Amino acid sequence: MELLSVRDLNVGFFIEEKFALAVRDVSFSVKKGETLCIVGESGCGKTVTSLSILRLIPPNGRIVKGNIHFKEKDLTRLSEEQMRDIRGKEISMIFQEPLTSLNPVFTIKDQIAEAIIVHENVLKQEITDRCITLLKEVGIPEPEKRLYDYPHQLSGGQRQRVMIAIALACNPSLIIADEPTTALDVTVQAQILNLFKELQERYKISLLYITHDLSVVAQIADKVCVMYSGIIVEEGSVENIFYRPAHPYTRGLLDSLPKRAHKKQKLKSIPGVVPDLLSRPKGCPFYPRCSLTKQVCIEKIPNFKELEDGHRVRCHILG
Repeated sequence: MELLSVRDLNVGFFIEEKFALAVRDVSFSVKKGETLCIVGESGCGKTVTSLSILRLIPPNGRIVKGNIHFKEKDLTRLSEEQMRDIRGKEISMIFQEPLTSLNPVFTIKDQIAEAIIVHENVLKQEITDRCITLLKEVGIPEPEKRLYDYPHQLSGGQRQRVMIAIALACNPSLIIADEPTTALDVTVQAQILNLFKELQERYKISLLYITHDLSVVAQIADKVCVMYSGIIVEEGSVENIFYRPAHPYTRGLLDSLPKRAHKKQKLKSIPGVVPDLLSRPKGCPFYPRCSLTKQVCIEKIPNFKELEDGHRVRCHILG
């Protein structure tokens, strides 16, 4: 059963007195207990997509088309008050840099307790007990003491664990994680990813994970959406994406991984850059960087082609 279903989502921004679409005709779904990774370069629309689900896009942006169904409710049609009831309770979000997400003048207890106080009617002592339990769940040592620390007193990994505790505070059905391990070293990153998997198995939480790191995708994903310049160019299981990649962009991302290169071979790279929002090509947005480009690629955006069950590619040449 689908917990979250995004269909034909289009999100744009007013930039320099012009309106540009940052996300175009994006569709995907997340089932209960499933992990969907959206992967792509910076500026491809991953974060805008995730913020749109919670209706948190900046004031100069707007959802111009599409539906976002969560538990059979269309989030695009709910009032701001109704959205406040969902944010932090049914859907939680973990941001990239915990030090900027956590308030420096409030204790860890205050920040975990906030969501509980807003969404639930519980006694003061019960709030303290739940905060301690949550810190234990995410692996914070001596939680009774850490509860009264401030964010600057914790390490980067501990701060990210606190962010996960805040996200879990009201037992959400879906957690959106926007590159939560980017600022952490490799060892701590592995610990946080293992924590995500443990908590997901324990509570059957669905996870929408935003990243540019394919090694992260390989560790935690059930399904993968590869995004480029505001559109999803390929979608499939993690096995399809890693072992049977179809789109030239997906292949380029995989070929650029160090483990794929031979010892005496230079790392491959994708030539060119992601097109600017205000100067996107008319056709397939990847054609200026693609070695397979034909005239049809220049003239129109390709539709999805089904390669096999659940594996789709948006390419004129392949499929």
